[in-house]
Amino acid sequence: MDNETLLSLGPLGQWMVDLQEATAEVSGRLDELSIEQHKLDDLHTRLQAFQEEHHEREVLKPIFLTLIALADRCQDQIKAWSSQGSVGAEPLIAARKADQIEIESTLKRLGVEPFQLPGDQFNGKCQRCIKTVPYLNGVKPLQVAERLRPGYRRNKQLIRSEYVTTYVSH
Repeated sequence: MDNETLLSLGPLGQWMVDLQEATAEVSGRLDELSIEQHKLDDLHTRLQAFQEEHHEREVLKPIFLTLIALADRCQDQIKAWSSQGSVGAEPLIAARKADQIEIESTLKRLGVEPFQLPGDQFNGKCQRCIKTVPYLNGVKPLQVAERLRPGYRRNKQLIRSEYVTTYVSH
């Protein structure tokens, strides 16, 4: 019924008109609140993503880089002691190998995985050129000459670039 018909019913009609208006007002306010709730949910989601990114970048990445550096140091010590043929170095080499395995398994448990890019073309997005060597015939400049250390990723995010040597023209 329209408002005119309702008002012709007297006080009951007036009450019904007031009820319809109040219902429309409440419905409009609920729609506004729903929109505000969606905005608030979106802000909360974005804040959580920012906090996770900040935690990853400012807290976890430095820890991962430290663990990777420790594993690299273990590998360097193992190489040095093995190449020197030091008498009595076997226990030290075994201890360093155990340390390296423990560090690498800790990184793996935390989702940090080593990688080497396929192919021989240098990729500055994921590789870091540590040194260069003069290119040989048939080799293109900026082609990877040697892989020195693996890169590391976590959740498809680069933690450390792969360390390589590249060919350059001199």
